[in-house]
Amino acid sequence: MKIHGPPAGFTYKLLIKIFILLIIGILISFMVFVFRYTKPDEVLLKEISHRRTETLTLFLKNITFLGGHKFLIPGFLTFIIALTLLKKRKEAFWVFVFALTGLWLQMSMKKWFQRPRPDDLLIAGITNYSFPSGHAMMSLLFFGSLILLLKDPIKKVWMRRALTVFFIFLILVIGFSRMYLGVHYLSDVLAGYCLGAVLLLLVNYFINREK
Repeated sequence: MKIHGPPAGFTYKLLIKIFILLIIGILISFMVFVFRYTKPDEVLLKEISHRRTETLTLFLKNITFLGGHKFLIPGFLTFIIALTLLKKRKEAFWVFVFALTGLWLQMSMKKWFQRPRPDDLLIAGITNYSFPSGHAMMSLLFFGSLILLLKDPIKKVWMRRALTVFFIFLILVIGFSRMYLGVHYLSDVLAGYCLGAVLLLLVNYFINREK
């Protein structure tokens, strides 16, 4: 059976997208750790802290759970098992590979940069470092993978669009919840999104490489 390569220009476009995302991430890193320019982070957290309410805090604590390891580890495992049972072994393999890559990457970068958490935390028991946001990175990878891989089984266009909008909403609100709850700065979240987007692009490339 003849194996077809990726569409013309696909790899080039992929590299351009990854390059742009990495440049954005590097610029954020330089701004925070080299130039020590953190005023936007501090101003935004201060503004958010003045607008906290009991109801919103409870809601965002529940939302932020969806970006944490207690949800995402079982979530990824369930997703991978489901893909395997549906005979989508290649898809399951690459989701597994890049989920592990994301986990390793966030842990390594947190230890490398060693950025302390903000002072006004609303969640107790957090002992690791702040940069980048693992919640932002891994939620984008997880829910983004769902968007990519559910589009074929779901035939109704309106349902695919509704799920896409819903998952994008979750990704964005999870990122916001990390700032609202005082456990991350804006730059942490943006860097996490950049890394998560790179991993998602790679997932998309490898699962479509031999189609």
